[in-house]
Amino acid sequence: MERTVSNLVVVHEAASNDPSLNWFVIADNAQHQDISGRLAAASVNLRCLFDSPQGSLLSKKTPYLIELRSPLQSDQPWSWLIRESTQTPCISVIAASRNFESLYGQLVQHTQVVLPDEDTMFFAFWDAAILGTLMGQSDDYSLHVSGPVLNLEQRAKLTNGIGFWWYWDRSGAMHSISVGTSDAQNNTGFLKLSQQQVDELVEASVPDHVLHYINLNQAHLIRDVHVGERYSLVRTALIRAREIGLASMRDLVDFVCVVLIYKSEVHKNKLILELLERVKRRELSFRRAIEELP
Repeated sequence: MERTVSNLVVVHEAASNDPSLNWFVIADNAQHQDISGRLAAASVNLRCLFDSPQGSLLSKKTPYLIELRSPLQSDQPWSWLIRESTQTPCISVIAASRNFESLYGQLVQHTQVVLPDEDTMFFAFWDAAILGTLMGQSDDYSLHVSGPVLNLEQRAKLTNGIGFWWYWDRSGAMHSISVGTSDAQNNTGFLKLSQQQVDELVEASVPDHVLHYINLNQAHLIRDVHVGERYSLVRTALIRAREIGLASMRDLVDFVCVVLIYKSEVHKNKLILELLERVKRRELSFRRAIEELP
């Protein structure tokens, strides 16, 4: 409750300092079941960023842009939203001078990016973990890839015309991203990513993929770990996995499973340490090392 109140104070202060601002929420239904539907009654405008009709199957798993009244005018939905966000990273809040249609058009054009081979892919900037990595959020210590992945010009294009943009990380902490301005004449079209940027974004998603596979196939190994601590455990284990040269998703998942099974022994047991060192020196495959574990 204390965190919710302090977050509300930040939002209220921004609204008080500039009453002309319009207030928006990007709500991620994939992170919080039908959060856009729960806000529909309180919204001024709302629309799926993939233009899927409200209530459709796709809309229940995709992000929405929702315009709400200023927190100074209607505090109730804001209190609920911020309380939910401290528990699940399901929204980000934008305050801007732009109207709904203008902001919606800008955000939609960033739902995809152009890859080095000129193909396109979805660009989940609405995901708290991805947004922090894209912008290089230095006070977000939960990020697997600290970033910034986007260069200065790309960050300015993404945040063009936005006054404030807040998001909540996995631990429920609120962050204010640095916003910038961009030349409107050059602010159209998809962002184009370099191969290094693509690689960094792929790496940023690895802990979630590993956690997904463990929950799917080896859930008993992680059942006793508190839900709020699982991501951090996986992320820490992956740092060690990368240090010994593991790269494939299978090896990364198996390494985290080894950590879950052996716990602190991974860092103390002489035989385990020697096996991992041999893997690092490429004298032994990780598959073979698993077979020789005590």
